[in-house]
Amino acid sequence: MPSLDHRGATPPMISELTIGCQYHGKEEIAVKAGTFLCHHFSYIDDVGFNQGIKHPLMTFG
Repeated sequence: MPSLDHRGATPPMISELTIGCQYHGKEEIAVKAGTFLCHHFSYIDDVGFNQGIKHPLMTFG
């Protein structure tokens, strides 16, 4: 891992990390460049890392 902290606030280290990915399906996104059909994912962090701090909710489309 380059960093256990989602902000990159720790040095690189070797460690075990439990984090998942959830697929929410296809979603249409409208931006200035147009409308696009995307796959929607989000990270799942039920355990937490870096002294129990959970990764913030992040979704990707």
